[in-house]
Formats: sequence, C-alpha cells, structure tokens
Amino acid sequence: MAFLVTQFERKGSKQGCSGTIISDRVILTAAHCVYQEGHEAEKSTVLLDLNKNPVNLQVYAIYTHPRYIQNPSTYMYDIAMVVLRNPIPNLCKDEHSPTISPLYLDYDQGLSYSTCYSVGWGLTENGKLYSSLRRANIIDMDRVKENEELCLIAFYEGDGKLCAGDSGGPLFCETENGLKQIAVNSQIMQPEDTRSKRETIEEIIAFCRASHMAIFSEIEATLNNFIKPILKSENLWDNFEKYQKFKC
Repeated sequence: MAFLVTQFERKGSKQGCSGTIISDRVILTAAHCVYQEGHEAEKSTVLLDLNKNPVNLQVYAIYTHPRYIQNPSTYMYDIAMVVLRNPIPNLCKDEHSPTISPLYLDYDQGLSYSTCYSVGWGLTENGKLYSSLRRANIIDMDRVKENEELCLIAFYEGDGKLCAGDSGGPLFCETENGLKQIAVNSQIMQPEDTRSKRETIEEIIAFCRASHMAIFSEIEATLNNFIKPILKSENLWDNFEKYQKFKC
C-alpha cells in the first residue's frame, strides 16, 4: 500500500490519498486524487511504509482515465495510475514490511466473493492519519446506476470507518488464489437524511463516523481500455504481469 500526496497549486490545496502497489513502478489510485477542475496535480509524492520509516519516491508520470477527464462526475472511471521514476526498493523482499508488496488484481465478472475489505491510510477519530493500515469489513456489494453509468456500491460495518485519505485505496476480496483487488475507493456516501457539512476536520470525522457505504470504481471496467494500454505504452506491461503472477 502507498500514500500519495498531491498539490494543486492553482487551487492552493494539497490532499492525501491511498493507493495500491500493483508492480515495482506503478501505483493504482483514484482519478480525483490526481486530477481536479481540469488540471492534474502539479506536484506529487508517493510515500511507503507510513507505520515505520516512510520511504519517499519520485513520480515520473500520472495517467488519469480519459473518461474521467471528460466527465469528472463519473464513478465508473475514477481511476488513475502513478508511474514512479525508479522501482520500489526491496519490493517483496522485506519480511518486516508486509505493506510494501504488490496487491493482485482480479478481473472476474460478478460479485460472488465471501469475504471482502477496504483498506487505507485515512483520518482517524483524532483527525490524524492512521499509523497503520485500517480496514472496513464489507458486508454487501451491489452494482447500481449512477449518472447513467453502472458503479459498485459497498456497505461496511464495524469499527473500521472509511474517511478522507482512504480514497484511491483498494477493495479487495479473499479468493482461492489469495487476496485480489477488484475496485478502487472513489467516494464515501451517506443517506440523504444524514448529510452533513465537510468543511472542518471535526465535520469530516462526523461524516465518516455516520457513513456505512462507499462507491468504488471496478478494475474490470478499466483494464483493457486504460490500464493495459498505458502500461504497454510505457513498456511496463510485462513487468506488471510478472508481479501479478509472483507471490511475495
């Protein structure tokens, strides 16, 4: 897992998002983490291993799904890839840092998984980033039509609550072949009658505390029309496939 810090100098803002390591040079995250109001982030930094000694990595390129650029209100294509300038050091080699390992993608159609989670480095109750990865237990998933497109909504329960900073993180499920990521965290939702302001840290935390569902962008919808062509254009597809087949 990675943490992405982006700066939008035109807006004078900075934000943090979670992301998934899918190979030694590629981080999968949400498009809204790197693209806002017609502009990509001017500055981006990737941090690894937040719960120990953070590793700071330089970004080489950012690719935002073109359907998101055309329509930023889309949830189906809220996906982006961050390509690192250099490979992640010691990927799969440090047994003391299990968070620095690739998460494997699942392209299967259907939602017949028994156990799923969403994880990230987002805000805690005290308004600080998690010192270790936290997870929300997914109890149900469904595809619904939103803005004329199908999107995946997941419902979660328990003490683990998704919050600001968890965007871009994975929804992954247990399969016969291990953990597989099926989607990217796009947006936290609440029922209409419990909507609240999200202008201060306290209001954001209250919003997160009340929430029990989120919208996710599915990997399956973007693999062949975005992920694969971009990685091939950067000569990174073979390397991606190697890490997807290799078990750390």
